Amino acid sequence: MNQSKISIRQRIREWFLDLFFEEYEIVVWFHKESQINEHGLKSVSYTEPKTYYMSRLDKITHTHIKGKDINGNPLEIKTTQPFNYNVKKLR
Repeated sequence: MNQSKISIRQRIREWFLDLFFEEYEIVVWFHKESQINEHGLKSVSYTEPKTYYMSRLDKITHTHIKGKDINGNPLEIKTTQPFNYNVKKLR
């Protein structure tokens, strides 16, 4: 009986957090280098992915990410070369 109360409390807590708080996982691959082959085709290589957890997203483009991380600190990534990114909403 005590375990069912805990699970109900956990479900209510999770529901409340889902209702008022958002959390995003952003994976970013930064531009490393570009090469042009003999046929004139451009190939781009990227760095290893970096993962950021954010509570707020103010702006997201291929050269600029701005928002707050899950600790409430401002986070801004701005580059001249476009980067690839993937945004996943966790909560």
